[in-house]
Amino acid sequence: MSTNLVSIDPDGDVLIILPVTGSITWFKPEDPPALPAEKRFKCSKKHLTLASPRAAKIFSSSFKEASKEDDGFHHWKFDATFDGKAFELVLKIIHGKSSEVPRHIDQNLLTAVASIVDDLQCHDALNFFGNGWISSLYGLFRPALPKEMNKSLVQYILISSVFQHAILFEASTEAAIRYNNGTPSLPSTATLDFVIDALRQTKSPIYFGPQELSVSGKHSGSWVLSARSNAARPTADPKVTFSGGLFGSQPPPPVTALTTHRYISITAAMDPAFEQTVEQALCLIRDERDLPHPLGPLLECFIAKALQPQIAAAHVLRLCRSDAPRKDILARLALDWAFAVEAFTKFGKRPPRPDHFVQEQIVERDGNRCCITGKVASLREALTVAPILYIPIRWLDAEPSIVEMLRAFFGPPYLQWWLDCARTPERTNPYLSHWLVRSSVVEYFKRGLLTLDRLQPSMVEYRVTPCLIGTSEPMVDVEGEYPLLGDHSRSGKPKVDPRFVGTHARLATSIRWLEVNAQIARDETIVSSRIQSRGETYTPSLASKLIKTLRGSIWQVWLFMPVFARCYAYKLLKKVGNHMYGRSSSFSVQRLPFDLYLKCTTSEEAWNESNALTLIHKYTSIPAPFSLDIVAEGDRTYVLTTCLPGTPLSRTMDMFSDRSHRDFIGQMQSLIAQLRAIPRPQDIDYRISNTSGKACTDPRIRDGNPIGPFRNEEEFSQYLYYPEDPARRGHDIVFTHADLNPRNILVDRATRVDGTIGWNVTGIVDWENSGFYPEHWDCTKAQFEGWRWEERWRRALFDVFRPFSDYSKELELEKKSWRAGDGA
Repeated sequence: MSTNLVSIDPDGDVLIILPVTGSITWFKPEDPPALPAEKRFKCSKKHLTLASPRAAKIFSSSFKEASKEDDGFHHWKFDATFDGKAFELVLKIIHGKSSEVPRHIDQNLLTAVASIVDDLQCHDALNFFGNGWISSLYGLFRPALPKEMNKSLVQYILISSVFQHAILFEASTEAAIRYNNGTPSLPSTATLDFVIDALRQTKSPIYFGPQELSVSGKHSGSWVLSARSNAARPTADPKVTFSGGLFGSQPPPPVTALTTHRYISITAAMDPAFEQTVEQALCLIRDERDLPHPLGPLLECFIAKALQPQIAAAHVLRLCRSDAPRKDILARLALDWAFAVEAFTKFGKRPPRPDHFVQEQIVERDGNRCCITGKVASLREALTVAPILYIPIRWLDAEPSIVEMLRAFFGPPYLQWWLDCARTPERTNPYLSHWLVRSSVVEYFKRGLLTLDRLQPSMVEYRVTPCLIGTSEPMVDVEGEYPLLGDHSRSGKPKVDPRFVGTHARLATSIRWLEVNAQIARDETIVSSRIQSRGETYTPSLASKLIKTLRGSIWQVWLFMPVFARCYAYKLLKKVGNHMYGRSSSFSVQRLPFDLYLKCTTSEEAWNESNALTLIHKYTSIPAPFSLDIVAEGDRTYVLTTCLPGTPLSRTMDMFSDRSHRDFIGQMQSLIAQLRAIPRPQDIDYRISNTSGKACTDPRIRDGNPIGPFRNEEEFSQYLYYPEDPARRGHDIVFTHADLNPRNILVDRATRVDGTIGWNVTGIVDWENSGFYPEHWDCTKAQFEGWRWEERWRRALFDVFRPFSDYSKELELEKKSWRAGDGA
């Protein structure tokens, strides 16, 4: 038998003796062990007793290990269950040799380390490294958990249990319940195979409400998970409780995954029909057209942002099965949810304000930087210690229906934590509930305009995500989108409680929709001063008329300047515009000073847009830009146009009330009628072409490469999928914008005759693809990017064309073509 000595501490006085087989055998105890070779580790008793309660007990008792052998060392022998490489790793950490510890280890080795940590009870000494290794395996690379009950999944359960990694424990136990071969039931006996290894090693009964579940023995080759009464438990929704020798003197674990509510929700989710409940509930809400906007989207947030969306969806579906009108049920649910959310935003109680000392500690903990933007204080803007979220004390007086709704959204443990905070808000730890932020960002965050989404399983890593529902405000500027809400001082200060940040992230979209609802209510309020102001008209003065004439004359002189000079001037203005207004949402378009826009495109598209705008202003009153100049530089062509008032519909559509929504459809129908009335120029021989009678360019067809022109629709259809389908025949050819999506429609607020505030269409832009196409083209092309918009606006853009014809068959054929790859 060979002996291998590893000197962990050259001056050590303990020899840990480990017979090894060269492989990890912890998960295969039934395999016959090979003839072991002995491996010895020279260690320090001092380090062992400080790190391991079990070692301290052994070396201070009458055990044989407490006395030195003839060689002058304490001998501590282990069996071949433990892996030698893992043991060496644990001992190096215990002896403070962290520089020799690898940053990443594989799952098998980590499992072996966990079993040694459990045996030595040295959880505190290894916890930092254990969670780092778990993050490298589960958090950074994010492997999918096994979708079957296998060795790997049991390893995840053991690792997360030993190192108290709540997120991984929750995910792995959920997967074990979902994919085990038995049929879980509560409280009757069930065979859950994951308990065989997990509980056998942890010696841990798991409590589900009033029932205690534990391994009681083997029956027919399977371990039996039995339930017995445990009425003496003090709480209605207890957490997972570990007993026995697993954690030794460790504090109670933070694992909260296996409660009665979670067990029921997971087992219910094993029903294939349950997977469809979320989509079923969302469709039910979207199909209720009589539900006032924005109650529908608000209620969708209740489902989509819930801790368990299936549970929230099932709650909605269950209530909608009653005999009451569905509209009334959904409206009541939306109002109940509004009550729950406004308990934070309007009626919440501020957590206890930290004293001066604690504020200084929070500033130091957060690195003297804004926790959201990552910026330091400036002369314009100071940093302030502010509460993350207010306490929802109104929940304590909420109706039973609201409490039930909150339970479906948060789950009992999460909800119970908030109710405990609401009962005793003065006991809220200011370290956990406050952070350092810029003063301007406080209101921005409170209004839900951005969220911090936790990067699971980390408890301190987040991602800043904009939530610009119901606003045209720009996103707040941040220095890096991944803030770290840890202890930057590295001095052990308490960190921000992720439940405050996580709750805000779940409620932010609801907060935004409630602000939209309030804005719509204000807009629909009749104000007499608005009615009076509408009667005022503006009459241009003689001076303004002269200035306009002079400006036009100067512009005509400018157009005689050489092309290279104009091009240089426009590019210079582009840089100035980028500095003044920021980059446009389209890389090819930039706003310039003097209410101008500059677009960089191809020569064909530039001249086509200019010609289209000429026809628009000649034959219609459609609000469109004026084309001022076209200059070319190499393969780039620049189009200079005037600026139109308003904001893209894509950024304001959330703010449209039902009345404004109907008004928009009516206005667009009037504009489309004018557009279709534009005659084809006499010198154009082809029926389907761009505005000049040349080739069409549309990103929908052949990736925007020029095609045509065509003498008829049959020729044009040959470039599309399913060219022989009847829906590709028999259409009138009309003037078409060819990209009538919400980004290209400008709208602005306007006062109605009755004194309320609505929205008017103020412009249509981006005419480079326009031309003469089959009459359905604007209708179907508007749905080409329909996945970007809500169902409400997909229907609106289709309803705009209803007075002209029913293009349902054409739209269905186009969708079929897109799914097949046409236009991809």
